Amino acid sequence: MRRQQRKLILHYATTLEKLYCLSNSQVWAKLLLGKDKKYNQFLEDMCRNEFFKNEEKVSVKKIATDLGFNYAHITKWIAQIYEDIFELNSEEPELFQTPGIKHDCYFKYYDSYAYFTLWLPQIPKEFEEFDFHFVKAKVGINRFWVKNVTHYVVNGEYSVDLELIGGNLNKYREHLLDKALFENVLNIFTMYDQTEWEIDEILKRHYR
Repeated sequence: MRRQQRKLILHYATTLEKLYCLSNSQVWAKLLLGKDKKYNQFLEDMCRNEFFKNEEKVSVKKIATDLGFNYAHITKWIAQIYEDIFELNSEEPELFQTPGIKHDCYFKYYDSYAYFTLWLPQIPKEFEEFDFHFVKAKVGINRFWVKNVTHYVVNGEYSVDLELIGGNLNKYREHLLDKALFENVLNIFTMYDQTEWEIDEILKRHYR
């Protein structure tokens, strides 16, 4: 009998988390200006104030007071701006292009994930650390390690796929996990229904 599907471990960001991510990625927020969004004037004001990045303590209430916008609207607009950057990155990644190699990045932490296309000066290697604060409001963490690197050539264009896992790398665990999959101790198709803790317990029992 199939076990009941486990409860997903998801990150739900606060408005201030999203604001902090935006304040460190203002160049991308500015790409949304002039796109006939309801938040356009608010975004203009936020960019002019550098998203209040230099304020010792910022709050939605303070932003509402300083800029003269409705509190509820600001909360909604900050969330929309944050999500619209991801959407724009997916639909028009070339707007985010900088010198370097195109990388399609998949970020995962427990059951939260995010996709983002970046241009990097060099290709990260397997097990290297990768810090990307912009996705923290999406997945709950900004420090990742490189799990997989895949190279692609499509229509003569070279790109790289990166799979990045949030948290601290434990190489010994990854070695045991690969071994357990190879020896059929674990099944990749059923691992989704198991928590990280349950997988760790299986590895400990089998390879003690």
